[in-house]
Amino acid sequence: MKYARLLVSCTLALLLLLAALPDAPAAAANLSISPGGDGIYVLECSAVNEVETMDVTFRYDNSAMTIVSVREGSLVSGRGTLSSSGIGTGEVRVYVKYTPPVSGNGPIAIISYTPKPGSAGNVSSLRGTMINSDKESIPVAVSVRNPSQPDQQLAADKAAADKAAADKAAADKAAADKAAADKAAADKAAAGQAAAGQAAAEQPATRTPQVTQTTVIPSTPTGLPASISVGMPKDETSKASPESPVAPEASQGLASAEKSAAAEAATRAEAATDDKSPEVLERFRNYRGERSLQAFAALFKTTANSSITQEPRIVLSDGSAKATLLIKGHSTLKYSLQKAKRSSLKKTADNSWQLEVVPDKGTHTAAIMIRQGSSTVTFPLTVAPPAKVTDKDFPAYLSERAKGSTRFDLNKDGVTNYIDDYIFTANCLAARQHGAKGPGTK
Repeated sequence: MKYARLLVSCTLALLLLLAALPDAPAAAANLSISPGGDGIYVLECSAVNEVETMDVTFRYDNSAMTIVSVREGSLVSGRGTLSSSGIGTGEVRVYVKYTPPVSGNGPIAIISYTPKPGSAGNVSSLRGTMINSDKESIPVAVSVRNPSQPDQQLAADKAAADKAAADKAAADKAAADKAAADKAAADKAAAGQAAAGQAAAEQPATRTPQVTQTTVIPSTPTGLPASISVGMPKDETSKASPESPVAPEASQGLASAEKSAAAEAATRAEAATDDKSPEVLERFRNYRGERSLQAFAALFKTTANSSITQEPRIVLSDGSAKATLLIKGHSTLKYSLQKAKRSSLKKTADNSWQLEVVPDKGTHTAAIMIRQGSSTVTFPLTVAPPAKVTDKDFPAYLSERAKGSTRFDLNKDGVTNYIDDYIFTANCLAARQHGAKGPGTK
């Protein structure tokens, strides 16, 4: 009996002790921010259970990047509301309210940014708190990942290439302006010579024969005479016709010189296109014309006589498809690749090369950057991620795009825009390359 009472007392004491112990802490959730493509960071979480609110703050380097927008991720869209503050200050706060509470994994927010020259972006810290449906704070483990150093170097190279291209464009414009001014001066001088010849022709004839003279107007920068005026021989009984103040030989000289100067200018303009091939994606960014497959297909037109050509013309970045680059005009080749890997390289002639590359899976912005002395020339590859679309889907695509729908968000960045126009058209044209009917086929 004594032992029974002792056992009951011990059991009661143990129960009281257990009741006094605090509840076990909730399992930790994971919160991370990492690159999600060109100009994108993704804020996401995992292992969340019955979360009612999230309060997240991240810091970034204002000198390395400019935050453009903060949009809802798939874990918020349709499940809760997101608000953000502090854009442009170097510290952004993101607050999410769920109704009802949410469990699971996925993106909370899509952060769009513009990198500054020489940088690919830099988030320095991340912190956050989560409250569950029992109004309890959940432990949060955080992690931050920034673009890799090679990506930053590529961004710096591209910025240098863009600056070199801008400087060259400014120099070309200055040269063109000077050529136009020189031609205007030459035309004015030629007109003066013609007027002087006509005035002399209208003077009374004298008994002293006049000697023919040839006047050469100063040359244009191309080295060709801007215009030539030739005097007419006259004797004491002859007089030039008022309708022909300049001899036929003079007119032929003027036409020949102007034609040569025009041909030289056209050659210079054609040569200028070899320094930087126009990027097809950039054409889509700036396009404001008719929205049709025919019009979009025209934006893929290649530059004639380029020193770099791509075969096939369009490559779908499935991770294994190759692009062959034929490069001319380089006795030695110094280059770097952006979002692509080298497959093979061989020299085909004294100044020609054949480079095979495999664009990264899913990319639409692969490029090769070739160094020329102290400058860098960038050649964007025409690549796009594969998509299950055909030209028959185009009317539905335009309709959904106009509504702001993400049904045809082909690059999965949370928005349908000019990049999706480019990817849609590239897939249709790629099908045409393989013998299927595509845009522009009659």
